[in-house]
Amino acid sequence: MKILIFGMGNIGKSTVGELLARKIGYDFIDMDTKIKEKYGTMLGFQYERDELRAEMIASWIQENENVVIALSPIAYLDAYEDFFEDSDIICFDLTDRAENIFKRLEFTDDNDNLLHIPQSYLNKHKAYYMHEIQADFDYFHTLYASKMDSISMDGKSLDEIVEDICKKYKLV
Repeated sequence: MKILIFGMGNIGKSTVGELLARKIGYDFIDMDTKIKEKYGTMLGFQYERDELRAEMIASWIQENENVVIALSPIAYLDAYEDFFEDSDIICFDLTDRAENIFKRLEFTDDNDNLLHIPQSYLNKHKAYYMHEIQADFDYFHTLYASKMDSISMDGKSLDEIVEDICKKYKLV
């Protein structure tokens, strides 16, 4: 079984994916880490980047019998249609409220290096960031909603989220 975790940036795909993989005894792949290892940087233009990502996912799916893959935000889903139709692949969109995402907001440069932004600066510009987070959520959730289920993180511990996923997809 292959599990692909979709969602917007800072939603918690890698954290949840790693915990889920550990619980069910699957391999775990963090797409952002693999891209950085392979290319030395994050990928450029959106469409070309999503095409390359689809190729990478296809190879990981062939190489791994049981794997959880935390995906980078994907904007162009055309290259992913085969994954949505494959009965051996579970795809879901991880969601949360904007307020919760704001609390764990991280910023990176073009090479995915973590930038340290003072909390005082974030708080001063909270309205702006909340608007941007909500816009990203609306865009990605609308895009993913027709293709896959959603798993809400709202108000749940990481263990509860992983348990919800396991129950929903009968993984344990």
